[in-house]
Amino acid sequence: MSICILKGINSESIDEINYPIIKQCYQELIDALVKKGFSRESIKIYFDNEKRQIHFDYYPDELEVLITYTDFDEKLQLHLT
Repeated sequence: MSICILKGINSESIDEINYPIIKQCYQELIDALVKKGFSRESIKIYFDNEKRQIHFDYYPDELEVLITYTDFDEKLQLHLT
């Protein structure tokens, strides 16, 4: 069971148009963490393509630290706003 799940605004799923864009942003975050020395297996971000959800086994403050550590906060803001 995930600690935090990114879902759609009005449903359990992220809409079909935005899901690939949002998924790509978080995939790039995973890649940035790997470049910083994390093993891919240790990163607890999972994609549920069937439900169009992104699962995190991190609390929001832990996820924020990872995003800040990789200087990814501005990149996510640019893609998601």
